[in-house]
Parts: sequence; C-alpha cells; structure tokens
Amino acid sequence: MQKIIMPVLLTLVCGFIFGACTPDNQNPSVQPLAVVDGRAITTDMFITEMAESRIDFSDFDGKRQLLDTMVHRETLCRQAEKLGYLERPEIIRRIAALIAEQFRQDHLTPVLNQIIITERDIQSHYEAHKQKFFTQEMLRPAVIHLRLPPNASEQKKIILKEKAEHIMMEALELPFETPGFGALAVKYSDDQASRYKGGDKGWIQRTVVETQWDQAVAKALFSIARPGCLSPVIEGDKGYYLLKLVDKKERRPIPIKSVRDRIKHELMVSRRRQAEQQFLAELKADVGVTVNYDAINTIKLSQAENTQKTLPTVPDI
Repeated sequence: MQKIIMPVLLTLVCGFIFGACTPDNQNPSVQPLAVVDGRAITTDMFITEMAESRIDFSDFDGKRQLLDTMVHRETLCRQAEKLGYLERPEIIRRIAALIAEQFRQDHLTPVLNQIIITERDIQSHYEAHKQKFFTQEMLRPAVIHLRLPPNASEQKKIILKEKAEHIMMEALELPFETPGFGALAVKYSDDQASRYKGGDKGWIQRTVVETQWDQAVAKALFSIARPGCLSPVIEGDKGYYLLKLVDKKERRPIPIKSVRDRIKHELMVSRRRQAEQQFLAELKADVGVTVNYDAINTIKLSQAENTQKTLPTVPDI
C-alpha cells in the first residue's frame, strides 16, 4: 500500500511545485494562457504569481516576461518528471520538508501568534525569581606583583619578600587619594598590563576573581575591608603580591523596569517552545510514531559522507 500511496502523493505535491493544476481548457469557455505538455498555465496561476513577483506589470513587457518565466519553468519541470526526478531520494526529502513547513505555517504558526505575555506574567516571574535579578558584585583592585622565578632558591624568596614588605611601607605613606599605587607600580610591579596605570586592574566581577585568580591573592582581596585599604604581602604561586582595593560595587537588586523586556522575551520563547512541543506530541500520538534511538549508534559519519549528493541548481530564467 505504501508503494502505491507515495507516487500518488508525490504527483499531487509536484502539481504544486511545478505549477500543475486542472487545465482550464477543459472548460471550453476558459482559454489557458499557455499549455506545456498538456498542463495549462491558467489566469488564476498567473495572477497568483503576479502578486508574489517584483516585476513591473504596468506594461505588456512585464507580463510577457512573467509568462515566459512560468513557461520555461514548467518546461524544465515536466522534463524533470519524465527523467524520474520524483523518485530521487533527495527530491523526496525536499518535498517532505516543503510539506512539513507549510503544514507548520498553516497549523502551528497561528497558535504561536496567539501567545501573549501580560504585565502580570512579567511581574509574577520577577517576584518568583528575584535572586536571578541582581547585579554582580564588582571589585576594582590595584596590584603590585613581584614575579618569582620558578626555580628560585629560598634565599631569593626571602630577599623578594623583604622587598615586597618595603614596598608596602612606601605604599602606606602614599596620600589616600592616590589612584592605585601611583608611581610605585611603575617602579616595582612586574604586571605589565597594569603597572603604568598605578597597578589598576579595572572593574572585575567577583566571580571572575574567584575562578581565575590565584586563590591566595583572591582571598586577600576579599578580606580588604573598604576602598583605599591595603592587603598585607601575599605569597602566591608566581611570586609576591601587594593589593589595594580602589573601589567596590556591592551586589544589588535590578529594578523590574530594567529587565522587563528581557523577562518578556524569555517567557515568550519558553511558552512558544512549550506550545510547539505539545503540538508535536499530539501529532505523534495521532499519527503513531516509534523511534529506535539505539540504532543510530551503529551509524558511522563516513556512511553519511559517502551518500551525500549535491542537487543540481535550477537556473534562473
């Protein structure tokens, strides 16, 4: 039965794809605009194509150009049918995709378009997920880094630590309003990215410090009580560090007006996805679907690559 249904289905579908329809010349009172291998190009077909075309139809030339295009296309398609194109797997896949997309537009898109997100929906989502709508805690540290060679001796470590403690004493004597470590960073720091900016590392999220910084350095930075204060000398994996907290922004709630559009978009995406999943589930239950996921484990990528074919492109006429 399936072998009988498929060719019939493909023939009907190709009537749409290739522009075929019941010839108007079956009615003696209606004259077709053209006939290609027994298939009529009717006035209704021509008017439909006019509505979808960008050609200027204010004069005869534009209309003739459109009719010629339809005749040429139908000629190619009729010949393609005779050569068995309707039996080619890649053509069948494209026809199936075309049908599926058109069915989706006809039956699912109207359902999706009816979904609305109200102000109450937005407010309820905001209240239920308040912890999600907070700014990140931000830190603005300044750093002086004294780099320690990987194979440094204990004596070298002692000398470098004493140097760091000396720098800390100099830093404590800086005026409070000094940005970062000022000239001390230029003079001493091995951190090339920040030394000419007083050691200022700019604004950094706390989570970035927690996950990407040396843990000993991160812990020392978090322990600094308030902006303007210094850390003690810290021994890290790559040497000694001196930190100054230049500024800090605490974590705070984001007002709903600042995230309203974001919440609306997220709710719309979520509800449209749910509607589509329900739509497909109902269709599968109606049609009857069984899936063998285990079988795909035996399929190799090389098999797919060996069966790939490129469809010939249809020339513009």
